Order: sequence, then structure tokens, then C-alpha cells
Amino acid sequence: MTVSDEFRRTPISVLVRRPLHSVSLDTPLRDAIKLLREENVRYVGILQGPRLVGLLTERDLVKRAYGSDVGPDTPVSEIMNASPRTLHPQDSLQTALDMFDLDRYRHVALVDDRGRPHGVVTIRGIMHFLAESVPETVLNLPPDPTQAAATPEGA
Repeated sequence: MTVSDEFRRTPISVLVRRPLHSVSLDTPLRDAIKLLREENVRYVGILQGPRLVGLLTERDLVKRAYGSDVGPDTPVSEIMNASPRTLHPQDSLQTALDMFDLDRYRHVALVDDRGRPHGVVTIRGIMHFLAESVPETVLNLPPDPTQAAATPEGA
């Protein structure tokens, strides 16, 4: 089986290593930032009841909050990424890779058919999975695949 076949066959849920930390729509920005720091994460899910309705990332804070009139008591709903693209836990690893590549995402939430979060997948998690799955290929590549050593290493 090729790496490509394995990526098409493997459900993305195998990469979930952390829960999606979340807050409600009316949570003050101050509390969401505190959660980001305490949990050492770069994103939080925004829930309305049990359903994911948005994501707030460090990038959102820089683009939408920094240098604006947004204050610490502003509800996260005012600066969150509403209706973010998500994946289903049974979607393939290849589907996630395509989303990360084409849409330039770094974090994607997994939600079930009812919109309830089941964790988050990161580009870093995919890279770790790739290195664990085919270490002989990933770890032995030169920075430039067309590059060849002039002399064998250690010679």
C-alpha cells in the first residue's frame, strides 16, 4: 500500500490528540484569551449550546482585535470566524491535507452530524503522523529533493 492509499483510507479522527477547548458566544474576549494561554493552544471553539458555530484563533485576534476598538469585554462572537469549515471524524486524512493545502488552514475542528465538536486536527499533527507512518521517506529527504551530497556523509 502506498502512502497516498493510506492517506485516503485513514480517518482523520486518528489524529485527534487534544479536545477542542471551547467557550460560548457571549464569552468576553478576556476569558477566551485566558483559556488560550492556560491550555497552550492557538484556537478555541465557539459553541451555541452543544454546536460549534465558530472558531477564534490567534490569527483572528491579530487581524480583527489588535489596533481596533475591540476591548477585553467584547464578546467573542464579534471577532470569531463564524461558520468555519470543519471535517467529520470519518473524513480521510487526504481530505484534511487538501483543506490545509488549498485553504491554508492550520487548525480544523472535527464535528459530528449534529455539529458537536469531537476535537481538532492541526497541520503539525498531520506532519507528526506522516513522519511516524513513513519515517524512512520523510526523515531521509534532503531539504531540496533534487539535491545530492557531493560525498557520502561521514566519508
